[in-house]
Amino acid sequence: MVIIAVFAGFLIQWWISCTDNEEFQALKSKSAQLEQVAQDKQQQAQIFEQENNSLQTHLIQQRSEIAIQQATIEQLQLNLAELQQSQLLQDKDLLFYQSITQGQTSSKLQIKELKLYQDTEASDLIRYRLVITQGKKINKPIQGSIRMVLSIDNNGTIEQQKLESHDLNLRHVRVLEGQIKLNENALPISIKVTLVQNKKTTLTREFKWQLSPK
Repeated sequence: MVIIAVFAGFLIQWWISCTDNEEFQALKSKSAQLEQVAQDKQQQAQIFEQENNSLQTHLIQQRSEIAIQQATIEQLQLNLAELQQSQLLQDKDLLFYQSITQGQTSSKLQIKELKLYQDTEASDLIRYRLVITQGKKINKPIQGSIRMVLSIDNNGTIEQQKLESHDLNLRHVRVLEGQIKLNENALPISIKVTLVQNKKTTLTREFKWQLSPK
């Protein structure tokens, strides 16, 4: 009986040992599988991160290219607008000179017209364009100086304001341009234009103050 009991106890211990070993091996195998899955997930995460970084870099490059293209388009549009404005001014100047030369009926020297325009940026500045013409055939240009005087009403007092002088060198048409700075509360009345040759007044004309549309 004792022998049987000992043998039975040995069998029980052997069975428990085998059972524990199988569970250990199963746990070990499961752990290895989980570790492999974790490694695979980590590799996938690294691949996804690399792809994401690559996409981010590509997106930044595309945004930079789009910004450069947009800036280029805006600059081209600005250049085109400036060219169109320049062409418009040239066309206006051409029509202006044509109207002067084609409408020239007098051969005598004359102060033909004075145009006054409001400056587009400064409210106290007035720009002017003075036209002097003569229709005779001459060998030498007419020389002298153009003097301009502005008459203003300054709080009820009439005052004279000398404007800039221009040297004149004229054959057929001469256009003189400049600007007038108005004093505060001054009311312009007229501008007197005088041609002086050899210290003598040759020609004088007075224009009433009137602004013209551009």
